[in-house]
Amino acid sequence: MDRYLINKIRNLLNIKTIETLRYELSGTLSSLIFSREIFKSNAIIKEFLLTIDENDFDFKKWVFKSRTLIIAKVIKQVFSVNEDMLINYSQNIQYLINSEMEMKNESEKIKSSKKEDNYMESLLKKYSRNR
Repeated sequence: MDRYLINKIRNLLNIKTIETLRYELSGTLSSLIFSREIFKSNAIIKEFLLTIDENDFDFKKWVFKSRTLIIAKVIKQVFSVNEDMLINYSQNIQYLINSEMEMKNESEKIKSSKKEDNYMESLLKKYSRNR
């Protein structure tokens, strides 16, 4: 995931004015949704949006056929809610991204430890006296 985008998400809760929060949140969500690296398919976007807020982002099936339509609906929703909901969205997004980063780090640690184990096993097999 892009470091710039991660920093934007982490700084969402530090924004003081409500209008700036609206603009930053809509831009950040747009960047997230358009990213094929983060969301391989539109079904994953639907799951992501429903975890942010189950009631506000429950769109019709046809909306999830196009990322452009999804972004249009999401931005419309962001500009129509009150301040408390915007803060709630920001907190949920930050929590989801942080948990995703933790899972990614754990899986990388597991992969690296497996590689080290395999390397050690291969050395033992290669140089063992009991063949």
